[in-house]
Amino acid sequence: MLRLTINGIDAELYENAPVNLRYQYSDVQQINAAAGSYSQSFRIPLTQHNRTIFGDIDEVGIRNGLDLRQRLTASLHSDTLPLMTGYVQIKALYMTKEHYAEVEVAFFSGALDLKTELGGQMLSDLDLSAYDHDLTYANVSSTWAGTGSLYPEIRYMLMDKGSNWSVPTNPVSTSTDPLALAVLNPAIQAKALVDAIMSEAGFTYESTYLNSTDFADVYMPCWNGSVVTRGIDVDNENLRATLSTSNQTITGGNSANLNLSDSLTGCYDPGINYSTTTDIYTAPFAGLFTARLTYSWSFSGASGNIAGIIRFIINGNVVEDHDIVYGGSGDNEYIEFTNFYMASGDQFRVNVFNPNITGGSITFEGSSDFTQGVRTSLELEVMSRLGAYEVGVAENLPVMQQIDFLTSLQKMYNLVFVPDRNRPNHLVIDTYENYMGSGADKDWTNKIDYSKDVKVTPTTDLQAREYEWTHAPGMDFLSTAIQDSLDRVYGRYKVTETDNEFAVGNKVIQTGFAPYLMSLVPGTANPMYRGLTPEGKGVAEPLPMLAYWCGLSTRSGVLYVLDESGTTRTVAQGPFFSNYSSPDPAVTDYDLNFGVERPLYAISVNPRDTLYIRFWAQYVKELYSSDSRIVQCSVRLNEADLADLEFNDVVFIRNTSYRIISLSYDANTPSVAKVELLMRLEDLALCAQLPTGLWSSQNVILFNNSNPGAPQYGSQECCEFYGYRWDVNRVVGSRCRPQTSQLDA
Repeated sequence: MLRLTINGIDAELYENAPVNLRYQYSDVQQINAAAGSYSQSFRIPLTQHNRTIFGDIDEVGIRNGLDLRQRLTASLHSDTLPLMTGYVQIKALYMTKEHYAEVEVAFFSGALDLKTELGGQMLSDLDLSAYDHDLTYANVSSTWAGTGSLYPEIRYMLMDKGSNWSVPTNPVSTSTDPLALAVLNPAIQAKALVDAIMSEAGFTYESTYLNSTDFADVYMPCWNGSVVTRGIDVDNENLRATLSTSNQTITGGNSANLNLSDSLTGCYDPGINYSTTTDIYTAPFAGLFTARLTYSWSFSGASGNIAGIIRFIINGNVVEDHDIVYGGSGDNEYIEFTNFYMASGDQFRVNVFNPNITGGSITFEGSSDFTQGVRTSLELEVMSRLGAYEVGVAENLPVMQQIDFLTSLQKMYNLVFVPDRNRPNHLVIDTYENYMGSGADKDWTNKIDYSKDVKVTPTTDLQAREYEWTHAPGMDFLSTAIQDSLDRVYGRYKVTETDNEFAVGNKVIQTGFAPYLMSLVPGTANPMYRGLTPEGKGVAEPLPMLAYWCGLSTRSGVLYVLDESGTTRTVAQGPFFSNYSSPDPAVTDYDLNFGVERPLYAISVNPRDTLYIRFWAQYVKELYSSDSRIVQCSVRLNEADLADLEFNDVVFIRNTSYRIISLSYDANTPSVAKVELLMRLEDLALCAQLPTGLWSSQNVILFNNSNPGAPQYGSQECCEFYGYRWDVNRVVGSRCRPQTSQLDA
């Protein structure tokens, strides 16, 4: 007997009324989309008992009744055997002869429920407070060493987010001009984000791949356009001060601090760091500051070449000076002194010296308005605190919806999301290969109902003329240049079906992540991600990206980092993140692009295992094979068979194996089910020969685990299938070689 439980209450059903259930593992016509299980709608009598579930929803005029916008937790059982868990949605209410009411409901599994639960929630909405931390050198360096409480969920990285580094004019860091600690930014494990999303949505999950060491090294940079790592507390310690219309005159041979006010129009000093008595700004913490001075002046009397000298002074020491060349007067001239360091308590002032001992006077003019008029105004801006403030991980995340993050991972790794029919809100999330490789064998040879048609079709009609796997178009200058010149995203992979004369259309499988594109800092041999616009500015609203943590590497060059106390630290090997799983990858390493590309820096060899090769190629090979078939038939299954059914079961019919695409039956009379099966062709090799190593002295790819003593050179077909180049040579024989870098092309 069929049982439907809604919100913990067994509902009264019509006896033997059809309740058609459909178990849907995936839709082979939508290669990039996993689907959930559901039922067709069916009616339930609004009996007195069922009113304990639905209330008096037949009384249309009643207010504050059952909210029909909400889903109701539900489960289906055949006697005591569980069939499906999820929720019901109320579709309609029917009135018959005025006094008899029925409720029409549809049943959905937990996979669809996850999407509904997440709604439009953003990654930044997640509670990641467990990973919030003080920005100190000890915390940052512990993530590199793999120690401390932040590891492994958080690793600190270095990207160019707008500094536009180059050598020799603007190096990343030197011993005399070290890198500010706040310019480094945290990266969070993709696994930690998955865990947080699932937990906050009220779901649990199990996964072989998502719990693997490979996925543990995949990180998302916590970068949303800020040049420095943002703290939880937004503290404004900036200053705007200006000279009043009273002006200020400095006579020959004398000096004076500019007598500015922080209370005139357009001015502010929210941190109360400026004293109008001493004309001194006291640094509230250690950090990098920028001073911008707009000044207007006139000179009267005799003068030499220099009318005055503007001096920026910290703790009595002149750190920057600027000569006012005699010319009589000047309006709204400008000086900027950028990214200078002050420790907590350091005192900054703007002083003017008039060197004309026997000459005239220099007068600075004010408008009593910071923003307009002929004026003398000072802006002091905190560019970044050096550290010792609390970093909010969520506050630094890029803009992305949680559901888009999960579906982008699904498209990268060919993940399946399968609801557990016996555990509410529990999912199996795994790669297609892992999931299908863990099922049980079921022999259905004697269960086929041959009194009904058995339909066998090729997969021809399911195939598109072209498939593309790609990331989203990046916004940095290199990504846009590649997109403009090649009309595609860096790292795209395309499958073109030439053998199927009936294939039409183009299907694009695109993630929401931009490529993590590495290139050399100009003037160096050190690669990093450079998030710059064509104008050399930082990308304002970058897309999220994923990158491998590759450990510490000399490829990053020696870094000099200014810690939170102002001490310069030397980092001999810097943190290295890449689209490759190693700083200098081997043939068998991994690539987070779908297709092989020439890198923009020198590597020994491009890895064989791209996202497409690892997670999609076998699936597509089976779907596109001329031997591939879909079988639609009727199967005699009892309640125990249905309760034991899993989508990764391997079904055998007359010594041929299949996987289940979908299964439909009437839950009240489940003896015959309609099933759709896809033939399994897992013995199909991607290519007859497999590249396995590099003979570095000859720059030759070796195949099938061979070595230089007995080399196997493979074939052109397999060489090019894995993204290498076939070098035709009639003298010594043709060879398979790595893709050279773009720099060598």
